[in-house]
Amino acid sequence: MTSRLILAAIAALFVSAGAYAQDAYPTRVVRVIVPYTPGGITDILARVVAEGLSRSMGQQFIVENRPGGGTTIGTRAVVTAPPDGYTLLMGTTVLSINPALMPKLDYDAAKDLVPIVNVGESSGAIVAVPGSSPVKTLAELVALEKKDPGQLTFGTAGAGSIGHIAGEQFNQLAGTKFTHVAYRGSAPVINDAIGGHIPLIFDGVISTLAQIQAGKLRALAILQTKRVDVLPDVPTSAEAGFPELISTSYYGYLAPRGTPQAIVTRLNTEINKILAQPEVQEKIRQQGATLVGGSSEDFAKTIETNTKRYGEIIRKGNISVEAN
Repeated sequence: MTSRLILAAIAALFVSAGAYAQDAYPTRVVRVIVPYTPGGITDILARVVAEGLSRSMGQQFIVENRPGGGTTIGTRAVVTAPPDGYTLLMGTTVLSINPALMPKLDYDAAKDLVPIVNVGESSGAIVAVPGSSPVKTLAELVALEKKDPGQLTFGTAGAGSIGHIAGEQFNQLAGTKFTHVAYRGSAPVINDAIGGHIPLIFDGVISTLAQIQAGKLRALAILQTKRVDVLPDVPTSAEAGFPELISTSYYGYLAPRGTPQAIVTRLNTEINKILAQPEVQEKIRQQGATLVGGSSEDFAKTIETNTKRYGEIIRKGNISVEAN
């Protein structure tokens, strides 16, 4: 056998082995990195899908929480992982926010990650005031602020959060000058609003739901195009007079760039099957989210559209934070 034939045989062997490895995937435990603490909507949706994948693919998909740095710690762990399908990310809209918010990031999510599937979407923010507040509509809120511009504040779960950006967008659209106050999470900002220490908050639907239903908070608008089942009496931002004030969050699986297309395609197929199950759909609905699914290309377009929109809001509002 000539040396050329020997080299061709070796190359064919490697191609065959690579194809087999992809067909057999997964052959060991797969880690799903969630860049948040346990218990939130991102963590819950990641676990719902991971449990389904463990059953359908015959290997364990284990969720690993790596919070911190505005999601950069967990995201970086996936970006720098081998692109072999054994380290995945449960990413959120923060992937679209951070490029403008943290221009010095040492990775580029758009280039370093490949979308697999968008699991679900939810309203990213709701505008609420204390239950004791006389304000009942966004129009009344704007009128109140303009009586004494720059003297009122709005609270959020943190600098650079969805609520922070929604509040700044509201200022831009309404011509108001509410000053941002950043808290360390939803619980403290909600408690301060209930106690009357802050007149306005932008926070998540699920995190504020119990207090709104109890009358301790009053929701003025939900920042999306449709009303939600859990708060059917709360108007959308368009109904409240601000159709451009939209704040939605996506939650989806991604992999390191360079992951074989065969693995990405198989994961997309399996996750879409899981999302078609009625019990899974109910779990997603309970989190105030809407099931999405679809192709990896669909998810890529969603990320791109959100990155452009949030980038414009962030730059116009001169919003910035430092990554840890």
